[in-house]
Parts: sequence; structure tokens; C-alpha cells
Amino acid sequence: MGTYQMLLSVAPAAAPVLGGFIGERHGYPGVFWFLVGVSVLLLLINWLFFPGDDIDRNKAVSLKTLALHYTSIFKNKVGSSVLLLSFCIFFLYFSIMVYLPVLLADHYRLSIKIIGLLYLPMALSLIFGSLAYKSLQAKVSFGKLLAFGNILASSSLLLFAVAHLHTLAGTSVILALHGIAVGMLTPLFATRITDEFELNRGSAIGMFNFIRYMGMAAGPVISGLLLNVAPSALVFGAFGILFALISYIMFIRIR
Repeated sequence: MGTYQMLLSVAPAAAPVLGGFIGERHGYPGVFWFLVGVSVLLLLINWLFFPGDDIDRNKAVSLKTLALHYTSIFKNKVGSSVLLLSFCIFFLYFSIMVYLPVLLADHYRLSIKIIGLLYLPMALSLIFGSLAYKSLQAKVSFGKLLAFGNILASSSLLLFAVAHLHTLAGTSVILALHGIAVGMLTPLFATRITDEFELNRGSAIGMFNFIRYMGMAAGPVISGLLLNVAPSALVFGAFGILFALISYIMFIRIR
């Protein structure tokens, strides 16, 4: 689970690095033509090599059973708490991801290629966070890992709010810390929710991914609207405080 979530989390951080180099040389059309080529390649690989499924139609899950699976996840304290926290962590992560090129281009006057390179610390820290989770999960309890990850995520967000307009080096370090938190929390959430719903783990992990993708979509939209009417330091500072409060309530609820 740690490896799986690591790869899913690294992709959004690593892609801007590559996109920065392509965009610097070929503009935004070059980025999209590159994605067309990757998509065609993936389609061919899946068509040729992806294993098929032998589905027993007599055992197909009814819509009523599926609805009961999802209802049980939201009624469960651990399930609903993990889903809310996963929504929040990806809401915040993608709010920063989308705001970062605006900050670096408008405030620090950096080129597209350099902006892409500045995503690298976050990509590497995501990998480090996932690897740290893989090594710690058998030695440290879920509660301690959850508390550490949430404290690191909320504190790094507050530090970002304070420092992002004043120091580029400091901002890079803070983003790396935030990446470590996301890298740790993502497999932690996925592992915990599949452990909680062992018999319905397919439904559980499907809902987990759906909720966190909603966070990815909502973060840039809502933060973008807020940044049009309020200073960035105030917006991200409020996000950090709100996430710290939600994390504390969910931690008590799970315990």
C-alpha cells in the first residue's frame, strides 16, 4: 500500500518538473502533445498486456449491496474520519500546487523551467515520506503516525503562509516538509481504511480514492476564489488553523 500510494502521490509532483522543461522549449502545446503520446502508449500497453477478469455474473454485486457498503463506511467513525482527513490533505496539497507557479512567476519572476524544478523538493519529499511510513508502520502505532503527520502538515502550512512571500529557499524547505507529511499520510489512510473494512476493502479503497480526488478538484477552485479577495498569507494561514482543528477533532473521534 505504501508503494502504491507513493507512486500515485509522486506523479502530480514530478509532472510539473518535466512539464517545466517541455513548456520552456515548446510552450504549452508541446506539453499537451507529449501527453497525447503518453496516453496512446498507455492505451496500447493496457490493451496488450493488462490481464483480463473472469467475472462470475451470478455473484455480481447489486446496487443495494453497493449502497450498503458505502453507507457503512460513512457511518463508521474510523472510515468517515479517514475520508474527511484525506479530503482535507489533498485539498490543501493541490491548493499549494496550483498557487505555486503563480507565486514563483508573479512574485519571484522565475522562468517556466526553474518553476518546474522547484517542484522537485516536494516530489522527493513525497517519496521520502512514503518510504518512512513503510519502515515505521510495523514499529509505531497508527495514532502516533496520524498525530505526527497531521501536526507536520498543519505546521508546514502555517509556515508557508508566513514565509512564502519573503524567502524562496525557506519556502522550498517548507514545501519539502509538507510533502513528507502527505507522503506519510496517504498510505497511512489507505492502509487504515482497508484494515477497517477487510470484507469490503474494494468499496472502501474506491471511496477513499474518490473522496481524495474530490479534494484535489475542490482545492484549486476554492483557494483560487479566496485568493482573489484575500491576501495569500491570510488564506493559507486560515487553511492551516482549520486543518489543525479538524485533525484534532478526528484524532479524538478515532481514539
